[in-house]
Amino acid sequence: MTVAVPATADPSAFDFVAIAAHEGVYRYLRDAVICHDPASGGETGCTAGGPQRPKVFVADGTHAGYPRGCRKLAFVYCRQTGMPLPEKGFDGRRAWGANDDPAALKPFGPGWEAWGGNWNSQATPRVNSPARQGRHRAPWQVHCTTRWSLAECERASASQAGGEGCAAWFGPFTAATVCDPAALREALRTGTLGAAGAVRITADGAASASVPGLAQAVGDVLAPGQSLRVDGTATGPSALLVRAQDAGGIVHARYDDLGLADGGVVTVTAIAERAGVALRAVDETGRVLRAAEQTRELTRRPARPSRVQARRRGGRIRVTFTARTGQVAIQPQRRRVGGALSATTYTVRPGRRGTVSVPASRRARYVSVVALGPAGVPSRPLVVRMRG
Repeated sequence: MTVAVPATADPSAFDFVAIAAHEGVYRYLRDAVICHDPASGGETGCTAGGPQRPKVFVADGTHAGYPRGCRKLAFVYCRQTGMPLPEKGFDGRRAWGANDDPAALKPFGPGWEAWGGNWNSQATPRVNSPARQGRHRAPWQVHCTTRWSLAECERASASQAGGEGCAAWFGPFTAATVCDPAALREALRTGTLGAAGAVRITADGAASASVPGLAQAVGDVLAPGQSLRVDGTATGPSALLVRAQDAGGIVHARYDDLGLADGGVVTVTAIAERAGVALRAVDETGRVLRAAEQTRELTRRPARPSRVQARRRGGRIRVTFTARTGQVAIQPQRRRVGGALSATTYTVRPGRRGTVSVPASRRARYVSVVALGPAGVPSRPLVVRMRG
């Protein structure tokens, strides 16, 4: 987590936090995240002048963090996030034991951020030190598209994790964002993100925050039958990014013509349709807004791989299988259930017999093979014992 502290104000205050997930580094305004209350030991809002210890929920077995807990405790899609997350769970029921221990803060020493070694043992793809990652060297140029492959984050292309783009404020658990890129860029430059904004989003189950150039609602995304409300004054370039989901899919939409230059209200409702969840946006006059861009993703589990065999050969494991999808994740394990080691993703030909060679660990006795659907949703794993 990166905490953005105003340069000239009270250093105990902050304007926003940036949390690294698999697809990039996403940003959440102060009023939209949860803080720890040292007095009660519970949770509280991160209001100005209040307790300033923002919480981050770290996923079990990975490096990724999120601003809310996940209700799912298995290696499945977390449905309240609005995007597939390959995590075992992060419910937040157990706090890190050293949260209140000052001795837990240790200086790394010079050069740690550019260390030339591999941060994730012998796994592929390798994880470079922060200063050697593209999203840290030039974050405004990095677009991460494959949550399983950090190699995507090394390539410079359209901005997603960028400081001036709107997509960085529309991460996991963000139900909706209203963003004016020019006004947001000016607020970041002048350090005025602590001021109140002119637009606010109201949604059930989400905390709302508003600053110049940006409004954000963080929490559960829209489900069929639920609505959110955007009210206030938004300049012409402002865009509304919103998502909804049901048990089988997700819909993302962007609305550019909000009609809020002189103030007003826009209501967005998630609707259950035969083909899946849909979004309908109207203003206070009843005018239906047309989405400038809309995408749908299926989140139903794909069929798990079949005919899986694994044989150890020297320092490698040869795995053969048949999968109906174009990607599989292969993970050596110490035990049939649990004891997982590093997972690696491979591109395969759907429906064809495939063979891959993965690095072997002396501790590994089993291999788990998972098929990944188009949206990255994993199948149920098929676990076999290694031969050889």
